[in-house]
Amino acid sequence: MEGRVSRLSGCPELLPMSFAMRYLLLFIFAGLAIVSSPVAWAQDEGANPPAATDRLADTNPLLAPPETPEQEFSVVLLMVDLGRLDLARQYLDKFMAGQPSNDLLLALRDKHGSAAFLKLSQTKELQPASQELIVQLGKAAKEQAANPEFVGKLLDQLNGSPQQRDLAIVELRNLGPIVVASMLQRMQSTKDSGEQDLLTYALVKMGGMTIDPLRAGLSLPQETVRTRVIDVLGYLRADQAVLDLYGIAFGQKSSPPEKTAALRALGRILYNQPDRADRLSDVVALNALEQRTRDYLSGHGPLPLMNDGLVSVWVYDSADNLVGERQLAPALASAYFAARTARLALGISPDRPQTQQLYLTSYLAYETALGNPAAQTVSMLRSMSPELLSAVLTEALKVGQPGPAVRVIDALADQRSELALQVAGGVQSPLKNALSYPDERVRFAAATAILQLAPKNFEAYSYQIAQILTRSLSTGTEPKAIVIDADETRSAATVGYLADLGFESIRVETGQQGFKEAAASSQCALVVIHVNVARWELSQTLANFRADARTAALPILLYGPESVRSAVTRQLMQYPPIQFVAESSTLDGFDSQTREFLARYAPASLTPQERAQMRADALAWLADLSRPESAVKVDLTSAQAPLLSLVDDAQLGPLAQRAVLSIGTRDVQSRLAEVAANSNLPENVRLSAVRNLLAHVQRFGWAMTATDEKKLFASLDDTPDGSLADAVAALQGSRTTTTNGNSVKLQKFPLPDLPAMKP
Repeated sequence: MEGRVSRLSGCPELLPMSFAMRYLLLFIFAGLAIVSSPVAWAQDEGANPPAATDRLADTNPLLAPPETPEQEFSVVLLMVDLGRLDLARQYLDKFMAGQPSNDLLLALRDKHGSAAFLKLSQTKELQPASQELIVQLGKAAKEQAANPEFVGKLLDQLNGSPQQRDLAIVELRNLGPIVVASMLQRMQSTKDSGEQDLLTYALVKMGGMTIDPLRAGLSLPQETVRTRVIDVLGYLRADQAVLDLYGIAFGQKSSPPEKTAALRALGRILYNQPDRADRLSDVVALNALEQRTRDYLSGHGPLPLMNDGLVSVWVYDSADNLVGERQLAPALASAYFAARTARLALGISPDRPQTQQLYLTSYLAYETALGNPAAQTVSMLRSMSPELLSAVLTEALKVGQPGPAVRVIDALADQRSELALQVAGGVQSPLKNALSYPDERVRFAAATAILQLAPKNFEAYSYQIAQILTRSLSTGTEPKAIVIDADETRSAATVGYLADLGFESIRVETGQQGFKEAAASSQCALVVIHVNVARWELSQTLANFRADARTAALPILLYGPESVRSAVTRQLMQYPPIQFVAESSTLDGFDSQTREFLARYAPASLTPQERAQMRADALAWLADLSRPESAVKVDLTSAQAPLLSLVDDAQLGPLAQRAVLSIGTRDVQSRLAEVAANSNLPENVRLSAVRNLLAHVQRFGWAMTATDEKKLFASLDDTPDGSLADAVAALQGSRTTTTNGNSVKLQKFPLPDLPAMKP
C-alpha cells in the first residue's frame, strides 16, 4: 500500500480510508463507549436512562458520539458508506458549525483524500453543507499553493533523497493543479537541466490533474520549456491535449524540436507508440480541429464544469509570465475554446478558406460572449472580402451563433455587396436564410440589409421583409413560447415551468391555432407540442411549421409520456431543431431535460433598449417605403393595425403617420382625422396628422364619408392661428370643388382697412 506523509505531523498515513477501515472505526467508537461508561451497566433496570446526547440515538449505530472534529468527519464518511444519510447530515452540520480551520481541512484531505470531499459534495442529501465544505477546502488549498515559501520548500525537496522526492511529489499533488504554475515558473527560471528533469518527472508522477495547466503552458515563451511540457503531455497520455498537439505538430510557425516532440507525444497518446505518428497528416489535424471548433460553437464541445456550474479554464498570462485558472460561464468558455481551437487550425493552413471562415466566426462569437460592443469589430469586418463575410454568415447560421451573424450582416450592408444574396449550387443565399432565423435580431438585420442593397429581384424578399418590419413594432421584450395541448391541467403545468425559465407562454388547443400564433408573433422563440396534438395531428403540425419561412427554424419541444419516446423517433430526425421531453411533475425534471436544448436554440430576450431601437428603426424603414418615389415597392397592408395604433404616440406618432401613407384605405384617413381633431395631443402630432392626411388624400382621393368630413372640420374651426391652422386651411382648400364653395370662403375675408393717415 502506498504511503503518504501528514502535512502537519510528518508521520506516515494510509491513503483514503477504506470501507473496512470505517467499520473498524465503528467498533472503536463502540469500545470507547463501553470503557468510558461502566456505570451505565451497573444501573438498575427500572432506573431512568441518562439524557441522550444524540437526537437519533435509538437508531444510531454508534454507542457514543464522536468527541473531536476529526472523529466527526470520519463518522460522516462512515455514515455515507452505511447509507445512513440522515446521520451523515447531522454530523456534517455539527462539524461545519465548529467552523473548521484551514489546517484541519488540509489535514483531513491528506488523510482521507480529495475524493472523499468530492463524494460528499455530490451527495444531494448533504447539500448545501457538503458543497460549502468543498468550497472551503478549495480556498484553503489555493491559499496554501499560493504561498511561495511553502511551495518553494517542496520544490527544493525534489533535489533530496528518493524518499524526500517521493514525499514532496505527494504533497505537490495534494495542493492541486494550481501548484503547476509555480513548477513551470521554476522550470523557466532555472538553468540547471538536472532540476528541469526533476520537475518534468514530478509533473508526470502527479498525474492527470496537471494536464489543463500544462496545456496553458504550451504558450510559454521559452522553447525548451514548451518542449518539456509537450513531453509530459505525451507521457500522461493526455487525450485532452491532442488538438493542441496537432496545432504544434503541423503548425507553420512551430520550431523543429517542438514539431518532433509533438509528433512523438501524439504517437504515445493515439497509438501508444511514440514513433507511430507517421500515420498522421495535416489533413487529419485540420478535420479534427474544425470539427471540434464547430462543436464548441454549437454548444456541444466538452467543458470541465465545476460544482457551481462554471467552467475551469487555464490560460497563459503574458503580463505575469504565468499560467492561471479562470472560471467562466459555459457560453463564454465555449466561445473561448472555439476561438482557441480555430486559431490552431489557422496556424496550420492560414490561406484555406474554411479555416478562415471558422476562425472569424469563432472570433466574433468570442467577442460577442465577452460583451464587447459591435463597434469594435466594424472596421475589421469592413476590410474583409465579401466572399469571406458571406461564408462566415452561412457558418454562423449553421452553428447557431446570432451575435456573429448580425455583425457580419451589417458589414455586408456597409460594403453594398450583393454576394450574400446570390444562390450558388442550388443553395439558398445566406441573407435569405437569415430572414427565417429564430433570433429576431438576425431577422431584422437581414431585412434592413436587403433594403439597403435594393436588389433587382427585391420582390422575392418583399413579403418576408414587410412581415419582419411589422412584427418589430411590438413592445414586449420577453421571448414567447407557444404551448399546444388540449389538456388544460397538463398545459397549465407546462406554462408554469416555462414561466420559471423566462418565457411568456400562449396556450392553444390545436396545431392549427399554434401555427397561426407562432407565425403572427415577432417574439415567438419556442414551440412546445404535446404528442397527442389534434387538428392537425403531430406529423402535419410539424410539417406546417417547417414549411413556412416564418416558423421554419423555430426550436420545438415535443412532450409526452416516456413510453412514446421511441414512437416519435422519425419526427425527431425529420424536423430539427427538435427534442423530446418526458412529462415531469417537477420544474427540476423539466429543466434538466430542456436546459441544454434551450441554451443552444432559444434566443435571448431583447433588452428594453434593444426593443425601443428596433421599433424606431422599423418605423423609419416603413415610412421610407411608403414614399411614392421609394426605390423598392412593398405592400404594407398587413402593417396597418400596428401602425395606426402608433399614430398618436408623442414620440413615434409623426413617423407612424408617414408609414401609413402607402396604405390606401378609409381606416387610415379616419384615424389620421381622429388624431388631428384630438386637442389633448401635442400640437406637433396633430400638425403632422393634418399634413399626412392631406398627402394621403392627394395620393388616393378622399375616402371619408361626408359625415366624418363635417365632424373633422367642425372640430378644427376654433384652431388658433399658427402652423396647425394653416395646415387645416390647406386641407379644407383641397376639399373646395365648386365656385359657390369659393364664394362662401371669400365672404369671410372683407377688404382690409387702409393704413392710418400720416399727420
